[in-house]
Amino acid sequence: MNYLNILATAVLLTLIGLLFGALALLVSAATGMARAGVVVAAGLAVVAHVVNSLADLSDAGWGAVSPFHYYLGSDPMINGMNWTDAGILAAITMVFIALAFPAFNRRDLKQHG
Repeated sequence: MNYLNILATAVLLTLIGLLFGALALLVSAATGMARAGVVVAAGLAVVAHVVNSLADLSDAGWGAVSPFHYYLGSDPMINGMNWTDAGILAAITMVFIALAFPAFNRRDLKQHG
């Protein structure tokens, strides 16, 4: 096994974890409920994994809507890092984080002293 390919897989795994973490942050900031963020992010992760798994059975190209397609679609353990896939995962993560800031700022937070 090539150590760089193992590293590429680990980096992509980290990026998909950050993506779903950023989604949880966005939902939590928008709703004010941490539980909602966790439930939505975990639920969408399961749905995205199922879509990616079943996409191979169809010619419709549904796999591209799943973040898991960008995680393992290029088979990084064999082929190494696909920088386009890494960039897509990082870009989606940054969009979720950028959207979380104004959502959080709209929350009515009161300080108790």
